[in-house]
Amino acid sequence: MDDSKSSADDGEINAGCGIKSRVTMKDAIAFMDSVKTVLGAKSDGFVNLFKDYTAKRIDAKQVISGAIPLLKGHGELVAGFNLFLPQAHEISVPLEDDAFAREMEPFLEDALKFIKIVKEQLNAEQFAYFLNLLHEHQNMRKSFEDLYSEIGILFSDKPDLLQDFNYFLPAFEANDHTR
Repeated sequence: MDDSKSSADDGEINAGCGIKSRVTMKDAIAFMDSVKTVLGAKSDGFVNLFKDYTAKRIDAKQVISGAIPLLKGHGELVAGFNLFLPQAHEISVPLEDDAFAREMEPFLEDALKFIKIVKEQLNAEQFAYFLNLLHEHQNMRKSFEDLYSEIGILFSDKPDLLQDFNYFLPAFEANDHTR
């Protein structure tokens, strides 16, 4: 118990198996808030898993086994949960709808082709910047408007890239910008 107290005191959480992770108590609270928002009443089952674990009624593997059905279909929660697990115990939850995955395959192939074209037309620094912009938007650290503006500047001398980029925008976003 002293180990967990010192872990909490230094702002880190003991992820189990004696492995310290780089997540903080603040991260854990934010994750649990996300769980409550996304799962609603179903989040009680998730919270109960951790209460049982803390009370030593179940072990880490049972927490993971119990979390899988609760998190199924919520990839963002699975990714958040994995932050607290040792790498060997990370989980993945497959897409619920294989038909959806098959529908998305051509789109993903087009996206990969586009990324390859962008890489060929930009220098290494510009390409890294492009990937960083996408990553920041994906992680909600950059608004769509900021993303589009910065991509517009980056592709200012490559209108074909900007037009192709528009293809990948959701309809409601792409309609706000001329092609």
